[in-house]
Amino acid sequence: MTAPALDKLIMDGERTVVAKGTWLDTEHPRISSMSLLDSIELSLRITGLIRGYWATWEINDNKLYLIDIFGAHDLIGNEPLFADWISGEISVSRGEVLMSYIDAISLRAESVTLKVENGIVLSETVVDNREYGRALAKEEEEFIEKLFVGLLDIPA
Repeated sequence: MTAPALDKLIMDGERTVVAKGTWLDTEHPRISSMSLLDSIELSLRITGLIRGYWATWEINDNKLYLIDIFGAHDLIGNEPLFADWISGEISVSRGEVLMSYIDAISLRAESVTLKVENGIVLSETVVDNREYGRALAKEEEEFIEKLFVGLLDIPA
């Protein structure tokens, strides 16, 4: 199974992983699109491009900007594009990876929810995942220990 390519968001100079909440306004005059045939071919070659692209975003002065696109779309011009079409919640994870199965499924030190309206970041809520991560790691360790004791008939 291929993990989906996730968007990146630069917050306070740190590159974070976007779990949900960003999308392209493909009708915007500064966003161009490949032909359908080229887009399908690209998605077949790079299976992680479920949406046909991944993007890099940045928050600057509480405004959300699109700064790069890879895949079936392209950002025209060198200037960041103010993402005034984005409203709702953006969920990102940042910090050290506490647990990881594949890139798209990992628990990082913090989960951040941004409330955005017309490209303006109105609020930020941060949840510290470190305690939860330690509890999960301990649980996983105990499970593996029990598994090997059972499978290999090793005395506990």
